[in-house]
Amino acid sequence: MKKKIFFLILSFVITTSVAQDSAYKDQWKKVENFELKDLPKSALAEVNLIYNKAKNDDNSDQIIKTLLYQSKFALVLEEDAQLKIISNLKKEILKTDVPTSNILESILADLYWQYFQQNRHKFYDRTKTDQKVDPADFRTWDLQTLFEEAHKHYQNSRQNKKHLQSIPVRTYSEILTIKDGSEIYRPTLYDFLTHRAIAFYKYNERNIQNPIYKFTVENPYLLKNNNLFLQTELPSKDSLSQELNAIYLYRDLTRFHLNDKDPTALIDISLERLNFIKNNAVFTDKENLYLRTLKELQEQYNSFPASTEISYKIAEFYNNKANTYQPIIKTDNQFKRKEALKICEEAIKKFPNTNGSEKCRILVDQIKQEKLRISVENYIAINTPSRLLISYRNINNLNFKVYKVDNQQKDQFENYRSDSTKIAFLNQLKVEKQWTSNLKNEEDYQEHSTEVLLPALNSGRYLIVSYKNKTPERDSLFAYQFIQVTDLSLIRINDPETEIWQVI
Repeated sequence: MKKKIFFLILSFVITTSVAQDSAYKDQWKKVENFELKDLPKSALAEVNLIYNKAKNDDNSDQIIKTLLYQSKFALVLEEDAQLKIISNLKKEILKTDVPTSNILESILADLYWQYFQQNRHKFYDRTKTDQKVDPADFRTWDLQTLFEEAHKHYQNSRQNKKHLQSIPVRTYSEILTIKDGSEIYRPTLYDFLTHRAIAFYKYNERNIQNPIYKFTVENPYLLKNNNLFLQTELPSKDSLSQELNAIYLYRDLTRFHLNDKDPTALIDISLERLNFIKNNAVFTDKENLYLRTLKELQEQYNSFPASTEISYKIAEFYNNKANTYQPIIKTDNQFKRKEALKICEEAIKKFPNTNGSEKCRILVDQIKQEKLRISVENYIAINTPSRLLISYRNINNLNFKVYKVDNQQKDQFENYRSDSTKIAFLNQLKVEKQWTSNLKNEEDYQEHSTEVLLPALNSGRYLIVSYKNKTPERDSLFAYQFIQVTDLSLIRINDPETEIWQVI
């Protein structure tokens, strides 16, 4: 429990082995060395010295970092450490100013919610109380109370909006895990803290008590372009609605970035908002409306590199639609993968060095992936042609080889783990039959099935191998099945009284 909780706390902070503030580098190196030697008391003493120095220097990022590491060692060294960590954070919030207090508020809110997620089974058996059983001990609260407390602190973390919006997130690179280039998506501290709050509200905990006037996502304008979205009126009666609070925050971030010269952050927010609304909406035709809005965004921002993110989302939508294809029964979306492929390839060609294009490349590889599978009856009559069922994708023709094997060879082949050893084994066997079959490829990137004639074979056990290239050693894509060719058949006949086995 203790290690698990701290691991989640440290999702907010980088490790001490990464580049430090030069004034604190040597001290953090000592902390790291004490940790490596498994000396948590000595490490904690050094962290306390750093905390005092940071306080004197009014160094907010170092103050936050020391609080996190104090929490880490408290979990190792002290009983009831969770209570102490929460208590210390509350005291520190009262003593610090913006923006340090905002970051601590966000951490505090997250700790409350982490505790619920790790102990959810305890909360489901508790009923809502009018007052907290123990105001200081959050472990005794019911779920509704814990949710309301987390909600309050997430809201507090976003206070003094203008000031937070003026602070580049890179300012806190000492304590935040910031991937190179990610600032374009979360450019300010306000963006970072708001997205943390959104992550909380997007988690729909259905055991939280809902009022009779519960908010539902029923307005189609929430799924339209940014200008129409910002003009949409939202009810405020259900103030604790997770969905409603998430939409409020999306609206706030959208308004903040609406006139950015570089629309990367706005595009990221828009795509996240559209996906959230689509997944939670209760109105009809939401899928088509989602696609239309994506296309509007694509047209609006097609001259910017970040438009590749929109291209990827449109291609992803088409690819998912293609999954609904069923031959003969449901063919409307048969060629949607072809559309997705075209969109991705155009995005890659236009802006090759973008995150969106990288996502498109992965999707292109998935769409073009070849698949092959053989199905056949286990027992086949002697000297009688039969059929193989071939399931395939993105393949024009197949080569087949049939090998006669004994039981020992069968077991040996099946025990091989790698394709290369299986192919090497096949090369030592005598080929009994071989042929090539052309397959129908409709270039729809869908999986299809067809039957292929299996020539007549003498009595014995056989291994049937199909592969794409002329020789299996040149191609890792191959499939196989074992069959038994025999004139013996075993028939089982059941009735309520008896079970009859008959060899023919």
